[in-house]
Amino acid sequence: MVENYRPHIDVDPAWPMVRLDDVCETISDGDHQPPPKAAHGVPFVTISNITADRTIDFGATFYVPEAYYAELKPTRRPKAGDVLYTVTGSYGIPVLVTTDMSFCFQRHIALVRPSPRLLSEFAYAVLGSASVLSQADALATGAAQKTVSLTSLRSIMIPLPPLATQQSIVAEIEAEQALVAASRELIARFERKIEGVLARVWGE
Repeated sequence: MVENYRPHIDVDPAWPMVRLDDVCETISDGDHQPPPKAAHGVPFVTISNITADRTIDFGATFYVPEAYYAELKPTRRPKAGDVLYTVTGSYGIPVLVTTDMSFCFQRHIALVRPSPRLLSEFAYAVLGSASVLSQADALATGAAQKTVSLTSLRSIMIPLPPLATQQSIVAEIEAEQALVAASRELIARFERKIEGVLARVWGE
């Protein structure tokens, strides 16, 4: 099913397996204090603002004062190339940050900032893979709302091929994702066509 698509990476046994925090500059989460709301200012992203296609819906966020944002540590201020990763409730969803627009996020989301050894796009693909999700499932704790702690997230093991190989894998996955997106659109078009036929049959 295209809705359940997750990238698959054929891991070469020759690639080293490394802890995520060994190939990242930082792995942190959002501010733990309730944020002050403002009529305008800096967007504050929650898990509900993360869409099904793993992007951020900035049109649905609330805002916090610029002064609040300015006081946040740099590790809590996303920048292009970072990967956000949900860690509470609907955990296991990565989002590649592609904008340098100022925004901040809740503590139920982690920020993964790759080091030069790890391409951002490859980190995003790996964090969205079934292998990492299965590790997250095993590490998640809690009853009502399961949570992957930062300590657990840092301990997740990922493959680390050479940078040139990472780039090739990213290109292949992007091609796959384009096909998946086209399939989703085709399904949606057929569903609309079926609805139109049924409406005519029933005289609606």
